[in-house]
Amino acid sequence: MPRKARHRGKQVSKRGISNEQVCVSCMVDRNNGMQAEIAGLGRIKFSQLEHLNKIESNAKLVTDKALAYRKYAEKFGFELVQLKAGKEYKRGMYSLGHINAFHGGLKRFLRPFNGVSTKHLPNYLNWHIWLLKTASMMFGARTDDMLNTAVQHPFMITDVEIHQKKSLPMVA
Repeated sequence: MPRKARHRGKQVSKRGISNEQVCVSCMVDRNNGMQAEIAGLGRIKFSQLEHLNKIESNAKLVTDKALAYRKYAEKFGFELVQLKAGKEYKRGMYSLGHINAFHGGLKRFLRPFNGVSTKHLPNYLNWHIWLLKTASMMFGARTDDMLNTAVQHPFMITDVEIHQKKSLPMVA
């Protein structure tokens, strides 16, 4: 990591978006499709978005006014609707409501863990998305889904290997 570790959820020294915080790229579509991945440190950059290119070619992107999204849409030929966060809540049928709700839910989900290690953050992101996708299932069906998912992706790992896992390479 290009920054000193913060243990047990301690506060950052700089206010706002800075290189001391991990940027998580989140996407939500109208068909209940969700994705959340670590993009890097600090404010989102075009190179980080380019690395996360998993959007269908006919999609419309509804984003805030960050310049990186404009460059991304131009390069990959997406139709782009940019709304000014905090000022322009909605334009026609487009709004930032779904993604803002996803962000709020993700923050509420992570808060009780009192700080999540960056190297384990992808696991927490996947767990949160699984919880959202299976929220309407009855308990037994949810348990069956969890077991089926685990069986479809078998791998052997010990607790020692989990703790010795290398940190994710990040660039600011």
